[in-house]
Amino acid sequence: MAAYVLFDIEIVAADSYEEFADRVRDAIDGTGARLLASGDPQALDGDAAHARRAVLMQFDSVSAWTEFAATAGRDVHPALASIHVVSIVGTG
Repeated sequence: MAAYVLFDIEIVAADSYEEFADRVRDAIDGTGARLLASGDPQALDGDAAHARRAVLMQFDSVSAWTEFAATAGRDVHPALASIHVVSIVGTG
């Protein structure tokens, strides 16, 4: 079954974050994942102190997602970005 993953990213250091994002994009290319949506999230709890980004992706399987998750996020330093992840297993 497919895995749908929502990344809620609070960007602390924009310049360094872009370099990290480029490496993650390269890692994603090898997974067969699809980018479903990306942009500024519409928060209900007010403005954030730092720039935010929301990314919704679909992975072909839960194992593809867990393999990506085990390797792609290792370089994220708290001074760079704070990333919260929610994953949902598809039903079809």
